[in-house]
Amino acid sequence: MNANPVLQNNGTHGAPLRWDLCSRDQIASLAEQDAVVVISTGSTEQHGPHLPVGTDAIIASEIATRAVKRVSDSVPVLLLPTLTYGSSQHHMMYSGTVSLHDGLFVPQLVDIGNSIINHGFQRLLFVKGRGGNTAPLRLAIDRIRQGTEREVCIVASTYWHLIAHTIRESRQSHSGGIGHAGEVETSLMLALYPHLVRTPLPTGTWSQSPQGWWCSEDWFGESKVQLGFSLRDHSPSGVLSDPSTATVVFGHRILAAAVKQISKLIVSMSSWRHDKFRKTIPETECTSGG
Repeated sequence: MNANPVLQNNGTHGAPLRWDLCSRDQIASLAEQDAVVVISTGSTEQHGPHLPVGTDAIIASEIATRAVKRVSDSVPVLLLPTLTYGSSQHHMMYSGTVSLHDGLFVPQLVDIGNSIINHGFQRLLFVKGRGGNTAPLRLAIDRIRQGTEREVCIVASTYWHLIAHTIRESRQSHSGGIGHAGEVETSLMLALYPHLVRTPLPTGTWSQSPQGWWCSEDWFGESKVQLGFSLRDHSPSGVLSDPSTATVVFGHRILAAAVKQISKLIVSMSSWRHDKFRKTIPETECTSGG
């Protein structure tokens, strides 16, 4: 995938918007400006017969890139290269998957975060493009934060959680139709890189919760329990949802919504302070009754 040319131009704060296009002095200057550093995370894993193995990374990178460009006139911001590998062991039975064990992936995330913090940055946003990176990133951001006494803001966000309302409003699939390689990801790829989507679109396999309510059947639903997961338990095809309902129109709608929400998050993070995270309870509220 070619580097997105939109970020090869300089931002209004005097440096390229991409970390890898900056000189060391430009990066040091952006740290002094308290820039928000954004890094998208994806995977290299099978996405059924119709989507490329880089789907997660492609989508996360496009959303992060467009969001960074959108806010660059208002806040100092810098985009790191996308992490294209993740914890994908449950996809290894399908061709094309390249996975890192959690024991390697989590330390990699921590080392990247620590390197950024070491250079004076205080605000780091991981934009997640796959659900399987959630648990490793949860561990990683805690370790990064707990590894420094500086008051840094380390955040991880999954784009589809930020736009759940838009997805629910516009989806065509029934419950269970939005998941791995399903309506959302296929629609986004149709909007972004339609030539990479193979047709006809498969019907896939819908996830069904045991007893109908314990576990969410969609990405953004609420699960009441955590279920030990192996893809072969749910989908012999490797598609865990319904891509057949995907459309270009839906893809553009959720892409715009995701970019808008990640943009708002970047701007909001630029002013976050740890002393605002704490609320001191007035003494009168602490006093117990007789």
